[in-house]
Amino acid sequence: LQPFFHVVRTLSLGLRWTVTTTVVRVTQPGVAATLSVPLLRGESPTSDAVRVENGAVRVQLGPQQTTIEWESVLEATDRLALHAPNDVSFAERWRLDASVLWHGETTGIPPIHDERAGRSARIREWRPWPGEKVGLAIARPSGVAGATLTLDRAQLDVAPGLRASDLTLQLD
Repeated sequence: LQPFFHVVRTLSLGLRWTVTTTVVRVTQPGVAATLSVPLLRGESPTSDAVRVENGAVRVQLGPQQTTIEWESVLEATDRLALHAPNDVSFAERWRLDASVLWHGETTGIPPIHDERAGRSARIREWRPWPGEKVGLAIARPSGVAGATLTLDRAQLDVAPGLRASDLTLQLD
């Protein structure tokens, strides 16, 4: 059988945007394999363990190697496009972990919901078929107009009783 792989991209959008890409061999090991994984627009791998050729990472797995992973930085932008290519020897999985600093609206295929995964509701995941796309419109939430208040300290004291509990909240 020709080698087949899963490519999992985890986009972490925080103060710094990063992409963690994991390539997992699905078919039996025993033969060396090569694979070309296209980079996202604005993605730059930071690992010296991978080679970039013509806008793609050239992955080389040894005969018994089943996985490889690399980190990349991603240029912050207001739009991201994820596209599952046709006629390749891998299936993609996309995960989006956007911190509270960012708000994202998606178009294209809907994210999946897997209760068994036990992941945070903040992390969205897609498992596209070849040719499917997801568009992400990303914006930083704007501040709310009006007065602001900063809390330096909050302390809650609880005194449980038989029929009632006394709670005291102190704020500085």
